Amino acid sequence: MTSRLAARRHLVVVAAAVAAVAVSAAVLIARDPSGVTVGTGAGAPGATGPVGSGTRLVVPTGDEGGRLLMQVVDVDSGAITVSAPSSLGAAAMWRPVARDGGIVVVDSVAPAASNLRAAWVFEDPMGPPRLLTSGHVALDAFASTEPDRVWFVAYDGPAATAGRVWEVDLSGAVTTPEARFPEGRVPVAAVTGGLVRERRTEDYGVGLEVWDPRSGEVVRPIAERDAFLLDAAGARVAWLSGSDGLHVTDVASGTDAVVSRPSDSVAFSTYARFSPDGRRLAVDTVDAAAVGAAVPPLIRFATDQPFSGQVALVDVEAATAVTVPGSRTSGAEWRRNLAWSPAGDWLFLGRSIPSFGPAPGTLTALRHRPGSAASVELGADLHDGPILTLPPPDSR
Repeated sequence: MTSRLAARRHLVVVAAAVAAVAVSAAVLIARDPSGVTVGTGAGAPGATGPVGSGTRLVVPTGDEGGRLLMQVVDVDSGAITVSAPSSLGAAAMWRPVARDGGIVVVDSVAPAASNLRAAWVFEDPMGPPRLLTSGHVALDAFASTEPDRVWFVAYDGPAATAGRVWEVDLSGAVTTPEARFPEGRVPVAAVTGGLVRERRTEDYGVGLEVWDPRSGEVVRPIAERDAFLLDAAGARVAWLSGSDGLHVTDVASGTDAVVSRPSDSVAFSTYARFSPDGRRLAVDTVDAAAVGAAVPPLIRFATDQPFSGQVALVDVEAATAVTVPGSRTSGAEWRRNLAWSPAGDWLFLGRSIPSFGPAPGTLTALRHRPGSAASVELGADLHDGPILTLPPPDSR
């Protein structure tokens, strides 16, 4: 899946709320695992009950001193474990990449004294991070198509429009050597056969293409302009068009499908996540009346403000979508947190209220089994941050 790269700040200004959690050591808090069932048809078969997989949710956040820490939720027991604050800055919470074997984050080398960027891996969310690469003027990371690897993008300057890209495993060993990309051709996600690149123009136009960093060739055009990348998995790319809504493109075959909206009253928005097998896409929708159009101009989302709406599930093969029961929020709450269990049988989503002051934002996490008629709150009191999923520790 893709992260929202710093290089895309000209599209979306992320209102990053640094949540405060006052802890000096790891804390374990017990919660009622039954949660609260929300949505139509509460109590329908498969809607409640344990996930039964040992799946953990990891929610990076920040403490009062501006340091990164991890909140880990056992989704079966409802227990929350909060790590001690790490040596990294809380800003790293907004660029995590979950991999088999750890979580990769990007931050300043020394948050109080340096503008240089570095990347670390948390092999255990409760443990200290290990340095992977450092000394970059600007740096981003996104997931490889290989589950234990990550791509780094190092920019030539703070404008983040040209630079180099390379792939490593979690030991730091280079698995794909450096390749340079020119001005306005920025890699943002990995797919089968290459990297998705944004082609940027001066008038807000953004096209998408697949580029092979090994050969230096563009191997597949995706969109000419007015496009916004949502997510990529395997050979599939989900993106929004400024003219006709949500597309899913198969970059191996070149086929493209425009996804039907769940109803005429909603519009697809800019947060989405493919399931591990790529057959489903969880995507945010907003009330069309709130944004003024069934296919709003992409600039409408540029302030990254929350709009009333709900999450939808897309059947990728059928190119149809249905709404997720219990996911509706008002215009005061975000629905930008979407994650799948490693097996793809549960969707986790968050309703968050960010804070732009010293007080922490809050996050309510829910789980939903696709096809069921309800969602269940996890009963966890969490501070705001992105949701990641990890398998049980003994499964690695």
